[in-house]
Amino acid sequence: MNCGSSPVDLLLQGRARSLFLDAMLAYDEKRYGDAEALLNDVAKLAPGDSEVSLYLGICRLAEGNAFDAGLVDHKLVTGVRFELTTFGL
Repeated sequence: MNCGSSPVDLLLQGRARSLFLDAMLAYDEKRYGDAEALLNDVAKLAPGDSEVSLYLGICRLAEGNAFDAGLVDHKLVTGVRFELTTFGL
């Protein structure tokens, strides 16, 4: 946090921190869906936070969703599917 933050910025940062801690509790309890929902809320309040992005990806991967976890290049997969279907493979 920077010292020149407005009260609204500090409130948002405090709210984001509280939600993040709740998400980590859910994550520790292997409630990945709950953790993901909370982390999505945190991401809205603190966009671009790398730690939030990391845990969002882990939760999505734990739920079996590699596409949304950011581990799959959607353009590459789409291109491969196009090539396979175009050439009858």
